[in-house]
Amino acid sequence: MLRRLARIALVALVTFAALEVAARAAWRWLPVGDGGGWQAAGARRDAIARGDPSADQAARALTRDALPHPFLGYVQVPGRRDDAWLARHRLPVDELGFIDDGDPLPRRSPDTVIVGVTGGSVAFYFSIEGAAALEREMRRIPELAHKRFEIRRLALGGWKQPQQLFAVQYLLALGGELDVLIELDGYNEIAIYPTELAATGQPEAFPRAWAELVGNDFSPRRRATLGALAAAGERRAGWARALGTPPLGRSALATSLWWLGDRRLERSAADALEEFRRVAGEELEVPGPRRRFASDDEMIAALADLWARSSRLLAGLAAAEGIRYFQFLQPSQYVAGSKAMSDAERRVAIDDAPAGRYVAAGLPVFAKRGHELRAHGVAFTDLTLVFRDVPEPLYVDTCCHVSARGNELLGEAIGRAIAAGWDEAR
Repeated sequence: MLRRLARIALVALVTFAALEVAARAAWRWLPVGDGGGWQAAGARRDAIARGDPSADQAARALTRDALPHPFLGYVQVPGRRDDAWLARHRLPVDELGFIDDGDPLPRRSPDTVIVGVTGGSVAFYFSIEGAAALEREMRRIPELAHKRFEIRRLALGGWKQPQQLFAVQYLLALGGELDVLIELDGYNEIAIYPTELAATGQPEAFPRAWAELVGNDFSPRRRATLGALAAAGERRAGWARALGTPPLGRSALATSLWWLGDRRLERSAADALEEFRRVAGEELEVPGPRRRFASDDEMIAALADLWARSSRLLAGLAAAEGIRYFQFLQPSQYVAGSKAMSDAERRVAIDDAPAGRYVAAGLPVFAKRGHELRAHGVAFTDLTLVFRDVPEPLYVDTCCHVSARGNELLGEAIGRAIAAGWDEAR
């Protein structure tokens, strides 16, 4: 009897070992997961198990990191500086709701150059990881060579024009000052309206998730969809916890089983989130113009108009306040020919979600409008092809974000463009 049990145990152990070896090989050689191997998938599983908003859409929708703002749409919760926050954003949230650790209302001085950066999350991470390269290039401008550089961050995740315009107006109205203003955007201006706002009847100029931020949490329909969304998120987190607990968490085979199950649970959470947004949008009384577009081309043209008008107004405001303003259209992996990619980077950076299709169609239109803005005195630079000759992996997700090296390259390109256009931008 004992020998039989020993044989069964041995067979089970050998089978498990063989499957473990096969699973590790599959993660290495087959196009599965996000391209980072089973250890990277395990890290994502652990983040979902913790309910980390950066890894789980249900947790993100249910986490009120953002606060409605009377002029800016939304900002972050002032004073936030916990370990999880700092691990992701590097900096605390200041009293105005921006992610920054400097003076919220900086004032000009002869020995300092104050550089404002506005846009969405790409602009924010550029302001952190690309700041040294930006400063290095801008120091080539003789009058800046010996000045102290101060970055004022006016960029938040999900922001899109006209939020950048309003943020600079707000800062200046409160008494803040800038010497240079960098606007880096384009992706959110194209992607957010058709993928999030349009289905709920919210105007294209409205901030992201406005219905969720200000809707009636106490309506029966909204409570029901919130509950369904929370349940979908908990099912996904529970599955991650079940297969992430040691020793399973250290197994490629267990990680493979988690990954297969998580695909279905992620789709279920996405469906719950879509229903939550639909109900929130239906119940929101919208005081803005509701537009219906006859085609994607008409919609993209309207989004480009909104972006261009906002940028032109921002340029006028900057000129009136003696601020040198530089506008940059951000790069995207969805623009054909914009970057050489390995299969591994492609798995990380490219998916078939609708946002990528809209951005691929929209950025060339935005680039054309940007070049037209130059006739109005706007110092515009198209960065959509800035990574064209860079073979190393840079994109870190299927949205728009790049690695620290990618942000360093952005800093160099933006700094060179500012140096080249410094005198013209007076």
